[in-house]
Amino acid sequence: MLARSPVLLLVLFPVLSLAEGRFDPLRKDAQPFDGGLGDFLELYLGDCGQASSSANCKSRSQQFQAQAKGKRFYALLREDEAGMVGMSDGTAHGGDFTVEITPFFPGNEHALTNAVPKKLDPRGYPILPVLMIPGTLPPGETVDDMIRLFKNRGVRLELLFTPEEPWAVARKTGGKLTGVKARLDAMQVTSRTGTVLATWVAPGK
Repeated sequence: MLARSPVLLLVLFPVLSLAEGRFDPLRKDAQPFDGGLGDFLELYLGDCGQASSSANCKSRSQQFQAQAKGKRFYALLREDEAGMVGMSDGTAHGGDFTVEITPFFPGNEHALTNAVPKKLDPRGYPILPVLMIPGTLPPGETVDDMIRLFKNRGVRLELLFTPEEPWAVARKTGGKLTGVKARLDAMQVTSRTGTVLATWVAPGK
């Protein structure tokens, strides 16, 4: 799980039932990407491996960026990919517990974020505000059950996003960390069986 700073917190206040009801229609209008988030980022950023500097690779990337402009995409981050999702048993922000999401969504050698990173932490991760989303207990479950579920990485994250621009941040050890800034339209955290634990939909969506 990515390290979180207790200072950088952004609380998102959805009404779970209402947000959940709005998530599915938004997902139906979104475009899934064959190959998942990693392939999306490579194509958007023009990462073609050793052929990245070729004219064909650059042209494909530019064409895709133009085609993707203003479009909403859907990505599913499975259990082994959802390390940016955590929880606490605090209820100060509403709900039965609190889901914490660091908006750094890695895919292959790149990442999707909701802001252009300005600096990296000592481990080389961008410093970004943690998103706090109230969660709701499934019927018959307890907060302790949720703690075990999150600790054992038993959750998935569904992500709806609209790409906006590429970014790059220099690493202290050399080279650059690259990614795509996107507008986050909605997020939904579920168990591996599909039970909804928390849903957030951007205002106006």
